[in-house]
Amino acid sequence: MIYVFAKLVFGWIFWLIWRPRIWNRKAMKIKGGAIFVCNHVSAWDPVLLAIISPRYIHYMAKMSLFKHPIGDFFFRQGLFAFPVNRGAGDVGSIKNALNLIMDGKVMGMFPEGTRNRTGAVLPFQKGAALLAERSGKPVVPIYIYPRSYKRERVLVAVGDPIMFDKREKGESLEEAAERMRLAVFSLTKHIPEVKLDEEADRSKA
Repeated sequence: MIYVFAKLVFGWIFWLIWRPRIWNRKAMKIKGGAIFVCNHVSAWDPVLLAIISPRYIHYMAKMSLFKHPIGDFFFRQGLFAFPVNRGAGDVGSIKNALNLIMDGKVMGMFPEGTRNRTGAVLPFQKGAALLAERSGKPVVPIYIYPRSYKRERVLVAVGDPIMFDKREKGESLEEAAERMRLAVFSLTKHIPEVKLDEEADRSKA
């Protein structure tokens, strides 16, 4: 697989370029099926997670990225990705993701659904919460500092695994997705630059 080859051969180049500083990276070493959920700040995010993760990660990506043969090859072979029809109930993609998780693989997901560089974490779509509930596998929250790719070092915080297989009493799927979003946002406290940005913004007001 291109993914495996590229990670082994070229991964060190990205480490030198990004010089990632990762809080609690050991949480990414989780065994068995799991779901990595992360905020989405750049098109480079899937590559970043693939480079820093000790586990190989599978992704869902919008269908338009697979229309050209080169794109199809890159995303399927280079990032272990498969297409999903956003905005529609793509049952096939959900089943595919669920099968991968149940087979002991890691699914990487960006539940915001779009890139967001504000520092906040946008409301999560329900797909990740649905997969977590149906698979009974743990969710590992991850936060990427939005201005990372413009810095000398990329900053990432990883949270400890969370279970969503049994939702809290009376909790809807939307509420479970919000609990997942808050778990990602809570990781900002481990990135001091977030606080510095907030203070800078207040000084400009």
